[in-house]
Amino acid sequence: MQWTDVHGGALEVAGTAGKLAYWRANYAQWATWWSTPRPSSIPATTRSITGLGAAVLGLVEDSFGCQQAICWPVTPSRPARIYEITAPRDWETLVGRYPLDVTEARRRSWRYLSDWNGTWLIPDYQAAAAD
Repeated sequence: MQWTDVHGGALEVAGTAGKLAYWRANYAQWATWWSTPRPSSIPATTRSITGLGAAVLGLVEDSFGCQQAICWPVTPSRPARIYEITAPRDWETLVGRYPLDVTEARRRSWRYLSDWNGTWLIPDYQAAAAD
C-alpha cells in the first residue's frame, strides 16, 4: 500500500536491502516514535482482511492526514518466509530473536506512555531480513 497524497508515483521495491541497511545504520539519529523502519521509503506489506482489504488501511497509526492510497498486489519472485504477528507473544519472540537496543533513540518519546526507565528493544529488521 502506498499513500499517493504523500508519496506519488510507482511503488519502488528495488534497493530495499540497501534502504534497510541505511535505516539500521542511522536509526539512532532519528528520535522517532515508530518501532518499525517507517515512515521511510522502505516498502511494507500487509495481508488482506475480509471486508476491509489491505490491513494497513484500517490499522493506521498517525495518519498525517493521508486520504488517498493505492494497494499494489505483491507476488514474491521466490518463496517468501513471512512472520505474522497476531499476539503480543509473537512480537516478544521476534524481538528476542533479533534484538536491537533503541533505548537512547526512543526513550524520550516512549517514556510519555510509560514509567519504564529500562532498556527499550525493537526487532533488528536488517538481521531478520537476512535470515
